[in-house]
Amino acid sequence: GRRIRVSADGGARARWRDDGTELFFQSKDKIMAASIAITGTARDKSVQVGVPRELFALPDQGSFWSPGKGGQRFLVAVQATKAVPAPIHVVLNWSEPRAR
Repeated sequence: GRRIRVSADGGARARWRDDGTELFFQSKDKIMAASIAITGTARDKSVQVGVPRELFALPDQGSFWSPGKGGQRFLVAVQATKAVPAPIHVVLNWSEPRAR
């Protein structure tokens, strides 16, 4: 029904904790969390929103994220490093006996 402000600084990509007790959202380059408590009856519900707190800063290029079960861990997509891979050595005829 009604709108309830969670963040004074705005936010995006909101995700619920699996048990509905927290709302996670992205504020600039940080992941934030606000506790949510719903009380009352089906006809007369009350929603209390806690003060948002910073959980962690996102790494560069970390725009996709998802909370894990219980909200204790997060999956964050980051770009793989562009390091040069180690060379691969291919050995041919490895089973043939060596000439003496």
